[in-house]
Amino acid sequence: MRRDISFFRKALPESEIYIADTSSFLKISDSSLDGVYSIFNSTYCDVFIDSRDVQKGHAFLALNGAKNNGHDFLKDVLEKGVDIIFIDESERGCLLKINENREHDFIAIIVQDTYEALISLAKTWRSYFNYPVIGITGSIGKTTTKEMLRSILKEANIPACISYKNQNTIIGLSINMLRMRDEHKVAVFELGVNEKGEMAQLSETLKPTMALITFIAHSHTKGLGEIEEVAREKRMIFKNLKQDDIGFICGDQQFMLDACYNHPVVKFGQRIKNHIQARKVQAAKDEDGLEVTSFILKMYGQQERVVLKTNHSGAVNNVLGACSLAYFLQVPFKCIVNGVQKFNGFENRFEKRTLKRNKGILISDCYNASPESMRAALLSVHDMQVAGKKIAVLGDMLELGEKETFWHRQIGRLLGKIQSLDSVILVGERAQAIAKTAPINMQLTCVKSWDEAEEQVSKILFETQEHSLVLVKGSLAMQLDKMVTELVE
Repeated sequence: MRRDISFFRKALPESEIYIADTSSFLKISDSSLDGVYSIFNSTYCDVFIDSRDVQKGHAFLALNGAKNNGHDFLKDVLEKGVDIIFIDESERGCLLKINENREHDFIAIIVQDTYEALISLAKTWRSYFNYPVIGITGSIGKTTTKEMLRSILKEANIPACISYKNQNTIIGLSINMLRMRDEHKVAVFELGVNEKGEMAQLSETLKPTMALITFIAHSHTKGLGEIEEVAREKRMIFKNLKQDDIGFICGDQQFMLDACYNHPVVKFGQRIKNHIQARKVQAAKDEDGLEVTSFILKMYGQQERVVLKTNHSGAVNNVLGACSLAYFLQVPFKCIVNGVQKFNGFENRFEKRTLKRNKGILISDCYNASPESMRAALLSVHDMQVAGKKIAVLGDMLELGEKETFWHRQIGRLLGKIQSLDSVILVGERAQAIAKTAPINMQLTCVKSWDEAEEQVSKILFETQEHSLVLVKGSLAMQLDKMVTELVE
């Protein structure tokens, strides 16, 4: 199925549609839509909001954002050959500016609000597809679970529409939904929230037929409240599930089990009462001496040993979530096992990188940070063996609200159990609270920014001959990913 002008009229009934030829703009009535369709019906019309990404034949929707106004780039996208542009009513005047020196015809669709128009386009496009649509949310592990499911579906040769990286806001979700196609057999999307009420909008837009909550942790508590309130907001992903749709939860969290559900619920976790379980979980090493995680995967009468290419303790929960979804997509059990075993991590999620000048390994885990994910990363690094120095760079954990100092001090107390660390570098104002409760004899350095931390790490590595291990963990806004770029090959 292709997107044509009649689709845009259905999604945006109050919009004004103009076709621009080389000399003028012509407003199109509903009776004239067939003629316009004959011009713009050769390909799918992909909708973009970033002018840097558009190509000939695409559509460009101009959003008025906090940093940039997309209407300022209309002339640029038309020069790239864009066929359709969406313009906010308040920016109608820009049509006159872009009417000069045009080299090809295009369609201009004027809407009351381009932000709302994008959501309406996504909702309408979603209504055309009947294959399974999956929504994945949770405090931690959303992207990793989604990417593990991608690996499984690839192993099973199942064509799927899967959202790009961590594009999980209402804007990112809408853009990714517009990439659904007839040839896909399933669509998988990540949903993330920072404030109360956001999940209801995401769920209403996506209308998933399967929805999974990875794990509830103290993340975004500044906007969502205490952990019970975080769970309540996340459970809104189930809001639009019908009686024969399926919800998936971590059965190891009691407050998730105690909630009421109006649809079938599948439980995954390490407890024996879960439908899909991991048993005999243990850290191990592969034949090359690399740290791995081994466990027995049990699901509905089938079981097999699984070996993951990571020793991160949270990976098992993510695997179980991905396997649960795959099972109800009727993926063969062997493909499920092979798919998760082939998964080799994802960008900045406990991602192993090689340090420059062959100085050792850096583990980049700096996409986000909560008390639970910080704890899991530190304990996983503690179990790893290294000949040289073991260094932890810990940045601020943001959006924790009134208890942010408490949670940072809890990490300091945890460091008392991580005796294998040779040096800890704390980045940011909040992270300094970690030093208040850390062991007195621990080598601690407090810095303000990622570049200062990079200098400290480089100095330690320069003085060390053996291969070292560096963990970089913190919230995305701390920009520790820039430090990673400077340190790795």
